[in-house]
Amino acid sequence: MVARSSFSLLYNPSFYSLDASGENVQGSCCCILHTDRTVWQEWLETEGAQPLQVDGNVATFQPLDNYNPIFVLGMDRNLWLEQWPFGKVPPPREQVDGNVMAFQALDPNTVYVLGTDGNLWLEHGPFGAVPPSRQHVDANVKAFQAADSNDAWVLDTNGNLWVEATGGLWGTTAATRSQIDANVAAFQGIDITQIFTLGTDGNLWLEDAYSGTIPPSRQQVDANVAAFQALDANMIYVLGSDGNLWLEHAPFGAVPPTRQQVDGNVEDFQAIDENTIYVLGTDGNLWREVAPFGKVPPSRVRVDANVQFPTQFGTVRPTYQILTLIYAPPGTNGGKSSSSVSYSSGSSMGSTVSTSNSFQDGMEIDATVTAGPVTGGVDFNFSKTKTDGSSLQSNKSTTFTITRPGPAADGINHGEDVFYLWLNPELTVSVDPKNRLSWALSADGANMTVPYVYVSWLQNPSSMDTNVKKQLDAAGLTQSDYDTILSINPFASGATAIDPNRYQLIGQFFDYEAPLSPSDPVLTETYNLTNSVTSTSIQTTEIDYGVGFSVETSAGFPSLFNAKLKVSENFKWTNTNSQSQQSQSTQTASAIIGGPAFGYTGPPTLLLYWDSIYSTFMFVLQ
Repeated sequence: MVARSSFSLLYNPSFYSLDASGENVQGSCCCILHTDRTVWQEWLETEGAQPLQVDGNVATFQPLDNYNPIFVLGMDRNLWLEQWPFGKVPPPREQVDGNVMAFQALDPNTVYVLGTDGNLWLEHGPFGAVPPSRQHVDANVKAFQAADSNDAWVLDTNGNLWVEATGGLWGTTAATRSQIDANVAAFQGIDITQIFTLGTDGNLWLEDAYSGTIPPSRQQVDANVAAFQALDANMIYVLGSDGNLWLEHAPFGAVPPTRQQVDGNVEDFQAIDENTIYVLGTDGNLWREVAPFGKVPPSRVRVDANVQFPTQFGTVRPTYQILTLIYAPPGTNGGKSSSSVSYSSGSSMGSTVSTSNSFQDGMEIDATVTAGPVTGGVDFNFSKTKTDGSSLQSNKSTTFTITRPGPAADGINHGEDVFYLWLNPELTVSVDPKNRLSWALSADGANMTVPYVYVSWLQNPSSMDTNVKKQLDAAGLTQSDYDTILSINPFASGATAIDPNRYQLIGQFFDYEAPLSPSDPVLTETYNLTNSVTSTSIQTTEIDYGVGFSVETSAGFPSLFNAKLKVSENFKWTNTNSQSQQSQSTQTASAIIGGPAFGYTGPPTLLLYWDSIYSTFMFVLQ
C-alpha cells in the first residue's frame, strides 16, 4: 500500500484498501470504519465473501499485508495488535500501548507511537506489557511519518518540520535531526532527500530535505490544498479546499501544474496507483474509481455507505463534574437525629449528563463511555442512555449505599446538604468535517476522585475539611466554582420557591412534632420510594453549569475544539431529567422522618419532594 501523506496522521483515516490477494480470498479488500465506530473487513469482486467485523469503539486503525494483523486504536486511546480470525469482537489481540494519539506500524513487531503527551516512541514486540520495549524518538511532536526504523520526518508543535535519523539508536546522542521548513500543516516524505510539504497557508511544495535554508530549495505544486498523496516525486493526487480531487504531474513550478480532475465533492481518498483510487464523498459513500480521469465522475463502483469521515481527536479535561446533590433530612436538637435518607442497591441516584449545550448549534453529538462503566472507589458509574445518543446516564452503582442522617438541630438546614463532585473527568473528543462530534468519558487516572462537599463548606471555605480543600485546590477549583456549585441548589441561598418541573411533590405528608416529654422518644415514619412515583408526569427541565477545562492533543486540535464551543472560556455540563429515563429506574430509596426535640415550636408538617434532576429526596417544613 502506498504511504499516505501526514494528513492521515493529523486526521485519522476511515478506510484502508489494498488491491492484492488476501489470505484465502482473491480480489480487492478494504477495511472500513463506519459512522458507528465499528471496523469491518470487506471484499470487492469476490463472490460469496461476507464482511467481517474486526472491532468496535474504534478511533482509527492500520492493517498490514493481507489485512492480518491489524493495529487498532480504540476511542479510549488504547492501541492493540489484532489477529485473525475476525468476526468476534474483540478478536484475539495484545495491547501495544495506552494514551496513544497516533501511530504508524512498519511490521507486526515494529510501530511508531505518538502519545497524548506529545512524546514519540519506536516500540517493539512482543506486545502485551504496557509500555513495551521502546526507544524515545522526540518530544513536542504534532505529527510524524516514518521512512523506516532508523529515519523519520517529525512535525513539532510549533509547526517546524524536521528530518531525523539514527543508526538504530533512537534516544541517544547518535540520533540527529535537521530542520526542513516552518509553518507546516502536513507533509509526505518521498525519500530521505525529497519531501512534499503543505504550508499553513494552503500552498503545496516539493522541497529539498537537506537544503540548509528555511524555506528550503523548492518548487510550488499547487495552492488552496486541503490534502494530498504523492505516488512519487513526479505524480501526486491533490484535494483542493473546494472538494475537487486532481491527479497532478511534474514538472512543478507553475500553478496549477498539468492535471486531470478525478472527482468532485470529495471528503477523503486513498490512491493505490495512478489508475486506481478510493474516494470518500461528502455524502459518506466510498467509491473505487479507475482511470482514465478527466470526466467527473470517472468509471467507478460503490464500495460502501455510511463511512466515517476523517476525524481529529483531542483530550479534554474539565475541572469537575457534579454527580449528585443529597439534601439533609430534618434534624433533632442535641444530636442523634432519628431522621435519615438512604439510597441503597436499587437506587438510581444520579443524573443524565450531556455536553450538547457546550457546542455550537447544528452539531451532531454522540456520547459514549470508554471501556465500559466509569467507576471508582465511591462507585458512581456511567452508561449510554437508551433515549438520547448525546447523553450519558450517571448513577450510583447497585453495590454502593449512601445514608445521610439528620443534623443535630431542629428543622432543616440546607448548609448540611452535600454535593458529590468528580474532580478528574476526562473526555476523548473527536470532530469530523461534517460537524459530527463524539465524546467518550473516562477518568484521568486509575479511579475517579469524588469527595463529598457540604454546602456550608462552599459558603465558608475556611471551615472546609483540610484534606477536601487540598483535593479541590489540586483540581483547580476557585471561589467562582464554589459559587457555581452553590447555584445548583436553589435553597442554599435561602430561596423558598419550588420549581415544579424539577421537584415532584410526593403525595404524602409527615408529622414533624416534638415528643410529649423530654424523656419520650421521637416518633418516626418511613417512606420507601417506588416506581409509581417516578413514572408519573414530570416536565423536562435541565441545569447548565460552566467549568474550566484544559485541552491536550496534537495536530492543532485546541483551536478546532474552541471554535466549536459556544463559550470558549468554559466547558458546559448539562444535567437533565427525563420522564422516559425516570420511569425505567428501579428505586429502593427510602426516607425515615423523625421529629424534633422536646420544646420545638416550629412548623409541624413535613413535605417530601423528589429532585428529578439528581434522583434524591428534598424536604420542606410548613
